[in-house]
Amino acid sequence: MLSIRERALEELWNGLEHRSRKQIKKAGRNGLTADIVVPNSNICDQYYDLHIRTCMRNSISPHPKAYFQSLFSEVADAGLCKSCVVCDHGNPLTIQNFLIYKNTALYWTVASHEDALKLCANDYGMWKSIQHFSEAGLEYLECGEAFPSAPNGKLKGLNDFKKSFGGELYPYYRGKIVYQPVLEGVLEILRQFRSGGAAT
Repeated sequence: MLSIRERALEELWNGLEHRSRKQIKKAGRNGLTADIVVPNSNICDQYYDLHIRTCMRNSISPHPKAYFQSLFSEVADAGLCKSCVVCDHGNPLTIQNFLIYKNTALYWTVASHEDALKLCANDYGMWKSIQHFSEAGLEYLECGEAFPSAPNGKLKGLNDFKKSFGGELYPYYRGKIVYQPVLEGVLEILRQFRSGGAAT
């Protein structure tokens, strides 16, 4: 979680890790541009193309397009979403989506072209987003789930990327509902007995 409230851009810049500052400068030298926009159907099509490419590279199943169509229409129309579109000579390299709620931005979803890493598009997009949210008066940027115990691989890379923007670790609570129909049935019978007899 990165606190951006009442912090000068210079202070935020100095809070970045050296690796990230180096990547952002390299992206500038590469001529990348970044625009923070309210997403729409045109961006949704571009995003979904990048999403498919990202999933293929990482051997994971893509989300249905309808999921992102909702994000880029109803959620965006309600003023709850912003996208950072990083381009190389007009061609989208990465699109980062942020949920905006209660004066806080949450790093939500991202999809990238295979050239994004070597051109430093992801770091550049995050920095431009931090600048934008700071200037807009937001209080916090939640950089996404961290994986501090990951020793190597993809999760360590994600963790290193997210922590490089100067945020602090906060607890991330999660849970799940495990439905066991047989056990639920037995418990319901016991409840009926307890409350005055079995249901008829």
